[in-house]
Amino acid sequence: MPGTERLIWAINPAGEELVAAYRTGNTYDETAMARLRLLFRDTHQNMPGPLPPLLVDVLSVLQERWGYERPLVITSGFRTPQ
Repeated sequence: MPGTERLIWAINPAGEELVAAYRTGNTYDETAMARLRLLFRDTHQNMPGPLPPLLVDVLSVLQERWGYERPLVITSGFRTPQ
C-alpha cells in the first residue's frame, strides 16, 4: 500500500534499542537505515557495515507476524575482516 509505514523494533547485545519507521511505501528513510546499520554494527571495531534493505523488510514482516510484544534481539550483525 502506498504510504504504509514499515516498522522495526530491535535491540543489540550492548542493550542499544531502536524503534523506527524505516520505510514509507517504497521509500526507505535514510536516517532510520543509518541508525539500523549502527545497531547492526561490528561492536568490537565499532564500525557499521552494509545492511540490505531487503533483510530489514524480512525482519520487519516476521516481527509484524509475531506481534510487537518484544524487540528482535540482534545477536550477530556485521563483522569487519579484522
